[in-house]
Amino acid sequence: MSPEEFGTWKQNIRTAYSDYESGDADTLLAALRRPIPLQMGGHFVPFLQARCWDKLGNRESALVFMKEADRHDPSQTPAVLDLQPGLSLPGLCGAVIIKHAETESTTRR
Repeated sequence: MSPEEFGTWKQNIRTAYSDYESGDADTLLAALRRPIPLQMGGHFVPFLQARCWDKLGNRESALVFMKEADRHDPSQTPAVLDLQPGLSLPGLCGAVIIKHAETESTTRR
């Protein structure tokens, strides 16, 4: 993916994530069906998919995706625990996604 394409991709994800924060998880899910830059890592898509499914009220599906994210990046374990029944770690997973995207893009070039 060229730097220009990556910039467009980041903007599209930011827009979709903004929609997600406003309650529209479907827009972000649709954006995640498009090609993802390799530098984002294998955990990026399933992590965001999990957050979307959780927002849509399907914690069972969210947990499946979060476990997949954790498989690619064990630092996702707190997010997996956050989705476990009876556990809650509020604020642990929020808006770090966009910052992570920016960090990953600079460290994996």
